[in-house]
Amino acid sequence: TIQDEAVFGQVSYKILPRLELQVGGRFTHDSLNNPAGNGIDIGPGAVFIPGAGDHADNVWTGKAALNWSVNDDNFLYAFVAKGFKAGGFDTGFVPDQFKPEVVWDYEIGWKTYLFDRHVRTQIGGFWNSYQDLQVSVLHPASGTISLDNIGKSTIKGVEAQIQGQFGGL
Repeated sequence: TIQDEAVFGQVSYKILPRLELQVGGRFTHDSLNNPAGNGIDIGPGAVFIPGAGDHADNVWTGKAALNWSVNDDNFLYAFVAKGFKAGGFDTGFVPDQFKPEVVWDYEIGWKTYLFDRHVRTQIGGFWNSYQDLQVSVLHPASGTISLDNIGKSTIKGVEAQIQGQFGGL
């Protein structure tokens, strides 16, 4: 049995006419009940894996952002957000539970229009700090894949886009 429930809210406040603060929060409850374990079919019969049990996560997440519309063609933003992916049961040959994944996301960016609004550019830098990152792991001896937590991990980078519209192109 899987049960997912959440409550979310967000507010925006104009600090100045072109500077806005946004704050949002979310409470999530995820629960999983596996009373009988997992049956996996291999060949002519079925193998029963006793992975019975309960797993539940109750997590607060949220986001705080500053958005600055410098003018009609330039928009700057910065935010910090906490994200979450529920934990649960592994369905591989080694029945086990995996923990929820939590990420802190820090991002800054700039969106602008150029050349009489014919070109739009977007550039952003991000830094994601994960705790209990969930990854699929191959077990060569059995040929099965399980979902495991690998601890802390960091992903960082820059994203850039450019779009143009010239006549019908």
